[in-house]
Amino acid sequence: MALDVYGLTRRRDAATLNQFVDEYVDRVASANRGDEELILKPLDAQSAGWERVPARSNDHILEVGLSYPRRAFVAYFTALSKHHQTGIERVIVGFTQDNQLALGLSVYGGQSGDSKDDEDYHELRARMVLARIVETYDCHIGLILLESPPPASEREFRHAEAHLPVDFLAIYGE
Repeated sequence: MALDVYGLTRRRDAATLNQFVDEYVDRVASANRGDEELILKPLDAQSAGWERVPARSNDHILEVGLSYPRRAFVAYFTALSKHHQTGIERVIVGFTQDNQLALGLSVYGGQSGDSKDDEDYHELRARMVLARIVETYDCHIGLILLESPPPASEREFRHAEAHLPVDFLAIYGE
């Protein structure tokens, strides 16, 4: 079972994104994107529907996320092996519909049937990861979900409990 930990930041910029990717993403293991496609939602109201583009490479994915016109999508990467010992195996980056950045990590642990102590430890690790993301990347909302992609906007983050398997939600700076 994985708890997906997300921090939402208004800093949708190259410095923030590169810092997060450098800290967590195994660029070699994530490099071969094969025939993977990005499914993009344009942010401007005039555009209708979704757009599909080849993922090509990690760098291309990040370029698309920072380019104009802005578009919303989610990309998944393999975590650096040094993070595997703490249960982090997958890195998730969400470019939101309201021009923000959802920075996520999947924290693996606890299996169905584990003891209450194991489940509590798994949740504590996820909360510690969330605290680090929030502090490091100036996030204003933190969210822990049970194996789910990030919400598509700040509004969806704030109301995640209505439609997602939420383990923990925190709003900062209000």
